[in-house]
Amino acid sequence: SVPSLTVSTTGNNICLGQAVALTGSGALTYTWINAGVTQGNAFTPSVTTTYTLLGQNGCGTSTALTTVTVAPLQVAAISSNSIVCASNTASLTCAAAATGFTWQPVGTTGANIVVSPTANTIYTVTASNGTCLGSATVAVNTNPNPTISIAASGSVACQGSAITMTASGGITYTWYPGASNGATYTAMPTAPTLYSVAGTNSFGCTTWANQVVLTNSSPTISISASNTLVCGGTNVTLTASGASSYSWNTGATTAGINDTPQGTTVYTVQGTANGCASSNTIQVSVFNPVLSISGPTSVCRGQTASLTASAADSYTWSNGSPFAGVVVTPTVSTVYSVAALTSTGNLTCPSSASVNVVVNPLPTVTAVASKTSVCRGQSFTLTASGATTYSWNTGATTASLVTSSTLVANINYTVQGTDANGCTNTSVITIKVNSCIGINELNTAQITVYPNPSKG
Repeated sequence: SVPSLTVSTTGNNICLGQAVALTGSGALTYTWINAGVTQGNAFTPSVTTTYTLLGQNGCGTSTALTTVTVAPLQVAAISSNSIVCASNTASLTCAAAATGFTWQPVGTTGANIVVSPTANTIYTVTASNGTCLGSATVAVNTNPNPTISIAASGSVACQGSAITMTASGGITYTWYPGASNGATYTAMPTAPTLYSVAGTNSFGCTTWANQVVLTNSSPTISISASNTLVCGGTNVTLTASGASSYSWNTGATTAGINDTPQGTTVYTVQGTANGCASSNTIQVSVFNPVLSISGPTSVCRGQTASLTASAADSYTWSNGSPFAGVVVTPTVSTVYSVAALTSTGNLTCPSSASVNVVVNPLPTVTAVASKTSVCRGQSFTLTASGATTYSWNTGATTASLVTSSTLVANINYTVQGTDANGCTNTSVITIKVNSCIGINELNTAQITVYPNPSKG
């Protein structure tokens, strides 16, 4: 009978590039119709092929067929980000008609993966379809991230106070909260706050830095005063509270101070607690009654001076008078003092004043005459001295005058002289005026003639 042929193969399904060997059995001789195929020898088919074997023996020839299926290799193509910032993500996608994908060096499976390289990295994907494999590689390069740091003026801020933060390490910055741009950011936190800054370098890579700012409340400063209205020259005690340390505008650094304000004064104290400061003020009013004395400051000897004090409620003069006004007659220059009390509200303050009353001496006025005995109608000269201005009872106002009299009598001439201080004095001079014609009748004179002619 004809031979009963069978064909054995090292693989009916192979991948492109793999070798296969075909071996026939059941005959004496074998002939492979397909070129390049020999009995039992390996060859590498490029496409799927049906192979024909002829087997002969002495009785005849038989034919046997076998098909070797050749699967193509997987062509893997990768799309990805070629450059990313260090530790940022890059998406890798393998476009291949495969059923399985394995990525190295990460060991991740799947056609699409996300990686976060910290340095330049080459990624390899192996695509599989059954036992047929294909691979591809891609390089993902990294740009360095900036090292961002924050320098703050402090980590604790007082409520309502500013704190300044300065970022470095990048070329552009964005602060949060507030979305403010620039390297320096000034904030006024009212509560503990986390401030963040995104710094970007020349590669466009961004890094964040954070700064926590705590807040302390400012102290509430109170000031108590022994009095807020005092008499001039009176001591006042001020006491501050609400802080741990204090600084006054007087220079004192204690909680309590004593001071003697010369006038209405505003006192300011700054108190500090937990590094935060606040201030308060208090006004101390000073009542300084101004006592004044009106009246002459100079008099002529023998004159009186009326002195009047004013602007007070009660008075006591150095001479004991309790009245606002006094009348004095000093004989020498004298200082008169008055002490007074003046009230405002419930406060009574003392004051005092004094005045020096100068006593000017009277001028020594002297009157002289060129003649003290003259004939009726005869002129004579009167001259006054010792003063600045003069006034005669004749009406003349000059120091010297020439006059005469028609009366036969003893005539008194009076001159009043006034000096530079306004003080006056008088002088009197008597001029005897004679008739000087014929014999004067002397009715009261006793005349004796000797020898007496009546007696021979």
